[in-house]
Amino acid sequence: MEERNRNAHVEHCPLWEPGESELQLQRLLGPLGIETIMVLDMQGHLLSINPAGMRVLGIEDEALFRGKSWSAFWDQASQPLVREAVRSAREGRADRFEGFFPTLKGAPKWWEVIVMPVWPPGDTSCILAMARDITERKRAEIEQQEQAMLAKMRLELSLLMSSDDPLNEVLERCVCMLKQSLPAEMVGIWTLNAAAQMLELQACEGLTPQERADYRCLPPGAEGPGRVTTQRLYCAELQEAWPALKRVGKRYLLVYPLDVGDRLTGALVFCLEYMCSPAVQQALHVMANTIAVGIEHRRSEEALRFLLRASTVIASSLKIEETVQQAVELAVPTLADFCFIDLLSKDVLSRVACTAVPELSERCQECMRYVPTRAMESHPVIQAIRSREPIVAPYMLEQYIQRASTSPEHLQFLHDMQITSVLVMPLFARGKALGALVACYTRQSGRHYTGTDVALAKELAAMVARAIDNARLYTEAQEEIARRRQMQIERNHLLLREREARARAELLAENLSQHRRWLERVLDLLPTPVMLIEPQRQKITFVNKAAHRLLCNEEPERNEQVRCSCFDLQSQHMQPVLALVMQAARGESVQHVQLDWETPTGCKTVLIGATLLHEMYGYTPRVLLSFLDITGLKDAERRKDEFIGQASHELRSPLAAIQANLQLVEYLHQQVRQRLEPLPAELGSQADMIESQLQSALRQVGVQDRLISDLLDASSIQERKLVVTFESCDLVQIVREVVHDFRVSAPGRTIRCQVSRERVQACVDPVRIAQVVGNYLSNALKYSMAEVEVGLRVEGEQARIWVRDRGQGLTPEQQRHVWERYYQAEGVQVYGEGGRGLGLGLHICRTIVELHQGSVGVESEPQKGSLFWCLLPLKQAAL
Repeated sequence: MEERNRNAHVEHCPLWEPGESELQLQRLLGPLGIETIMVLDMQGHLLSINPAGMRVLGIEDEALFRGKSWSAFWDQASQPLVREAVRSAREGRADRFEGFFPTLKGAPKWWEVIVMPVWPPGDTSCILAMARDITERKRAEIEQQEQAMLAKMRLELSLLMSSDDPLNEVLERCVCMLKQSLPAEMVGIWTLNAAAQMLELQACEGLTPQERADYRCLPPGAEGPGRVTTQRLYCAELQEAWPALKRVGKRYLLVYPLDVGDRLTGALVFCLEYMCSPAVQQALHVMANTIAVGIEHRRSEEALRFLLRASTVIASSLKIEETVQQAVELAVPTLADFCFIDLLSKDVLSRVACTAVPELSERCQECMRYVPTRAMESHPVIQAIRSREPIVAPYMLEQYIQRASTSPEHLQFLHDMQITSVLVMPLFARGKALGALVACYTRQSGRHYTGTDVALAKELAAMVARAIDNARLYTEAQEEIARRRQMQIERNHLLLREREARARAELLAENLSQHRRWLERVLDLLPTPVMLIEPQRQKITFVNKAAHRLLCNEEPERNEQVRCSCFDLQSQHMQPVLALVMQAARGESVQHVQLDWETPTGCKTVLIGATLLHEMYGYTPRVLLSFLDITGLKDAERRKDEFIGQASHELRSPLAAIQANLQLVEYLHQQVRQRLEPLPAELGSQADMIESQLQSALRQVGVQDRLISDLLDASSIQERKLVVTFESCDLVQIVREVVHDFRVSAPGRTIRCQVSRERVQACVDPVRIAQVVGNYLSNALKYSMAEVEVGLRVEGEQARIWVRDRGQGLTPEQQRHVWERYYQAEGVQVYGEGGRGLGLGLHICRTIVELHQGSVGVESEPQKGSLFWCLLPLKQAAL
């Protein structure tokens, strides 16, 4: 209650009026420098200010400030000290503090204040506050502190910029140190991306994560740090300079350019509560230069360190696969979040290496599938290779992503990777395109390619291109060395083999010479005449004694060279032999060729066989001629043919008489039978039997006549006297007449006649052609009981006549000999009358057809019958 009454008394007491006591107090405190004296009530409200204090504080009307809280006149940092001093005075204690008091006119000032209670008799009624201006002393102290702080900041900044830590970590520590030392609400460092013409945020303290994202990239001339690109030193109130930072509640923004020489590399930005002194501003400017030089130095040092490491690593291998893999691993993360290399091989691109930061390594391998082709002219890789210039996309726009995609799946992949920047470096060496190195930044790092990155990547690309070219040259050189080494090995092997072959050849030549002498000695002892001829040179190389004895009809010389000289293949006499030799040299079969040979004592008939002896032991091919003297055989055969001819003529005369008598008896028998008709049964049967016997005898006479005719024809053929008379005739009529005669003579057999035309005109001997058809048809009826087909058709300029039977058929061996004289197939059953015959019919048929310049043949299979045919040329009748 006593305290409440005291406070009530103070609240209702009138303002303290200065009087004589105040003047005395002022005179007393004046030498101490105290000019301002303020009287406060117990709650800290202003009651009175002395006139000297009003002048110092710039107050003209004291009434405007009476009753207001004294603490409101002080700055925010001094207000707690003011309130604590009033509380001490209210408790009866004196207090002292130093604070910052803004004046209404002029610059703010620092004051040293003494606060004490005033005791009227018996009670405390007010508080006395006495202030002394200590601005000059405080400014000196602040300047001293600033110099110490700036020296410390410069030292710490120098230490930070000279550390070996990554640049981004160093810059983050720099802004943190600057913010704490000033103090400042916000400190940030932006660097200029010359390739994109954008300021990119590198480090910052005092911005929220969203603000860091919003101000990561600033265009030139933008509010705040962006103006440093157009105004090298910018200092203005916050509201005018960067409205986005109004939330911090500070008034001033300082932006310093980061210059290296005349080149702008970025900006250093401060947000402050009050404008710092010119000394601090100058010091901050120097620090900005230190940071700029440090960034440039660190980047240059990192680039040099990177290039040095790259040159060491890339040059460590001469294998293309290892080189490109090391290159992409070097680029990550220094120059890219993920990187790959495309190489050209025979005008086709192939992706040979790819790597990425650990967070993207799994997705990165997917890009190995999306390789562009040379036809994609708008693709960045193709453009870089064709233009030989880097392709830089500092910021990935949608149209660029569309150009870089090779398929819808690739487009989705690019979106999923969240690529923010792309750099395509062409790889060239010695003017030849090798491929391209592609580096990409993603949102994982948030980086964008700068001019420094482009220059660094260009150096890396040049190293990679040289390394790839060196690797290829090394590979080619190694292959050439290996090829030459292999050639040398093969050459040595060939020389060794050549020496071995030469030794073997000499041995073989000696052996061959011995074998040849042995063979010639053996051949010389053979009774069979043989001769060796070299067809390539058309030279006789060996003649045995038997051959010399046969062909020269004299005792042979011992020297085989003399024997060989007796024969000249180029002479007219030896031309038939030379023709046989060349025929055998072509691989054709030469057997039993008959040749008449003129000898000094007369003509000899010999059979010649020729066989090709292929190349052996280095000797050229030879033809072996074998001779068989058939002169005696031919004489015997001629005498046999003469005997057969004479015998045939002798046999034909009585056979003709027999045939005439039989025909006369048949005629008389028919006359008697007609006169005695009708005959009794017993006589009729006897007459039928007599007629049957007569018909059988006539047929046998016909068979014998045909055999004799064949013998005569064979004899004529052997003597080359078979006569053929040509005339224009119809082959269809000839065939039909032969078929009709056989149908009459063999009424029990079925003979089918097939002709393709009604008339086929040809120039032939009708009798001989009818003989050929008759022989074919007679054999078919003789060796088959089934029906027989006879046919005629025109094939181009020839007429084909054939006879088909359904008999036992012929084997291939029988077909080869069926046209020979006197040949009779073994094991063939005969069904017709007349027996097997003499084996002359088909031989005569072939001779007749060949005299007509035609050909004969047979087609047969065992148990399936045979088809005999002949081809006759169609000619106009010689009328």
